Amino acid sequence: MIEFSNVSHSYREGRPSLAGFDAVFREGIMTAIFGDNGAGKSTVAMLANGLLKPDAGVVSVDGLDTVDAESLWEIRKKVGLVFQNPDSQFVATTVEREVAFGLENIGVESPEIRGRVDEVLRLLDISELKDRSPRDLSQGEKGIVSVASILVLCPEYLILDEPTSHLDRHEVERLWSLIQTSEPKPSIILITQEREEIERCDHVVALECGRKTYDGPAAEFLNASYIRSGLTELAHELVTLGIEVIPRPAGIDELVDSVWKRRRCTAKKRDEEILFAKSPANEKPWIDTVHLVDGEYVYKKGLPGEKIGVEHANVDLRRGEFLGIVGPNGSGKTTLSLMLAGLFRPTSGSLLVNGFEVPRGGDVRKLRREIGFVFQNPEGAFFTDSCLNEVIFGLKNFDIEKPEEKAASALGFVGLPYEDFGKRSPFEISYGEQRRLAMACALAYEPQILFFDEPTAGLDQKGRDFVYDLLFRIKASGRTVVLISHDLGPVLDLSDRLVALEKGRNVYTGPPVYLGKTSLGEQLGLRESDVHEVLIQLKSKGLDVLTEIFSPRLAAVAINQALA
Repeated sequence: MIEFSNVSHSYREGRPSLAGFDAVFREGIMTAIFGDNGAGKSTVAMLANGLLKPDAGVVSVDGLDTVDAESLWEIRKKVGLVFQNPDSQFVATTVEREVAFGLENIGVESPEIRGRVDEVLRLLDISELKDRSPRDLSQGEKGIVSVASILVLCPEYLILDEPTSHLDRHEVERLWSLIQTSEPKPSIILITQEREEIERCDHVVALECGRKTYDGPAAEFLNASYIRSGLTELAHELVTLGIEVIPRPAGIDELVDSVWKRRRCTAKKRDEEILFAKSPANEKPWIDTVHLVDGEYVYKKGLPGEKIGVEHANVDLRRGEFLGIVGPNGSGKTTLSLMLAGLFRPTSGSLLVNGFEVPRGGDVRKLRREIGFVFQNPEGAFFTDSCLNEVIFGLKNFDIEKPEEKAASALGFVGLPYEDFGKRSPFEISYGEQRRLAMACALAYEPQILFFDEPTAGLDQKGRDFVYDLLFRIKASGRTVVLISHDLGPVLDLSDRLVALEKGRNVYTGPPVYLGKTSLGEQLGLRESDVHEVLIQLKSKGLDVLTEIFSPRLAAVAINQALA
C-alpha cells in the first residue's frame, strides 16, 4: 500500500500545497483523488512515487520511505505516474521508442521489449502511430501514448493524472477497457474532477486547499453533496433562480415532471438573459472574412512518417460570429484552426482574407496581428519570470503603447488581478490559473479573431464556468471566436455555426445542431447530454423553451425565461 502520514509540502514560494495529509491507497482497488484545480491532487501523485519529497511527515510505498535514496529505484518501478500534460513526459523521437524507453531503462531484454511494446500498441489501437513523433500527434493521441508508455512497465500502482481530459468518448472506453483487463492488473489511483470517472472507483479521497475533506467509499461520496451530476447541477441552478424542483432528481423524467408542475410559478429574471441576445459586431474590424478553399495540410510531406492532417477543407470565418469546430481526437481540428489562423500554410489549396488570396510565402504579419490563439497546452510556451512579464512579452512584439497597463488590464479581465498574480511565476500557479494566463496573453493586444483550443480540458467546474462566461463576454464584444473541442455541449451553447471533422475531412458544416444521438455523433464519439434531453422533453410538453443548450447553468436560464 501507499501510505501518507501527516504529510505537508510547499513549493518554492512557500504556499502550502498539502497540510497534515493522511491517506492510505490500498492494493487491488481503484481510488479517486478529487478536488478543484490547485487543491493538491498532483502534489499527492508526485509525492507517491518520489518525484517530490515531503517537508514534513512520511510517504511510504509497501514500507519503503520515499526520502530514502536507496529505495527510490524500487519505488519508481512499483509506482507508475502518467502526467496530466503528456508533452512533459515525452523523451523519444517515435511512439515506438517512447513506449520502449522505460523498459530499456530497467534492463528488459530487447526481444521482450519488442513483444511488450507491440502488444500494448495493439491493445490501445495505436499501432499505426508507432513510427510517428509523439510531438506530432493530437492531444488525445498523446494522452493514449503516455498511458501506454507507463502501462507497458506493468507497475503495481498506476497513478493517472486527469487521463481522460483530452480524450473523446471512444478513446476513454478503449483506455479503461485495457487498464481493467491488463495482467498483472495494477492498483489504480485516479486524479479526476469528473463524476463519470468517480463512478468507476471504489474509494475517494477529496482535497480542498491542500487538506483532506473526505476519505471513504465512492458511492457515499457520489450520494453526498460533494459532486453534482449534470441533472443535479441543473436542479441546483433552477432552485437558485427561485424555481422549486427536486434537488437531487433520480433521472430525466423526474426532473422534467418537477419543472412542469411548477410551470405557472413566477420565475426570477437574471442578468444572464443577455447571454441569449445578439450583440452588434465591431463597426470596422480589419478582417471581414477568412476563407480556406480546398485546403490540405500534410505533416512531414515527402519524409518518413508523412501524414495528412486535413484534406479538401472548405471553411470560412465571418466577422463577429462564433464558430465551433468539433470532432474526435486526431480528426484535424487543431490543424484546420492553425491553417485558418495563418500559422500553418496549406500544403495545397488557398487561404483568402477579405477575398484576396494570401500568397504562399507571402507576408502574413498583418493577419497574425489580428489573431489570438490559445493553445491546448499553453503552459509549455511560458518562459518569463512573472505573469505580468509573460503578457507584456507579446505586447512588445506588436509595438503596443503602455504595455504594462494593457497587461495588467488583461490579467484582471481573466480573473488574475495584478495585485495577486502580477509578480508570481507562471510555473508556480495552478493548472487552471495557467490556462487563464494564456488567455490573457492572447486577449491583451485585442485581436479581432480569437481561437480557443480545448480551453476547459483539465479544469474543475469553477474553472469551466469561468471560461464559458469569458467566452460569452468575448462573443458579446463582437469579436470573431473559434472554439475547438471534442465535447459537443459547450460548443453548441455558444456557436453560431458548427464544423465537424473526421479523419481530416469536413463531414458537417452548418447551424449548431445536436449530434450526440445521431449516427454522425456516434461516429465522431461526441458526448450526449442529459441536460439537453430535459429541454427536449419540456418542449414536447408545450413549454416554449430553447433546446439547443447543454450546460446546466444556461439551461436553467432558458427554463426560467420560458416559465416567466
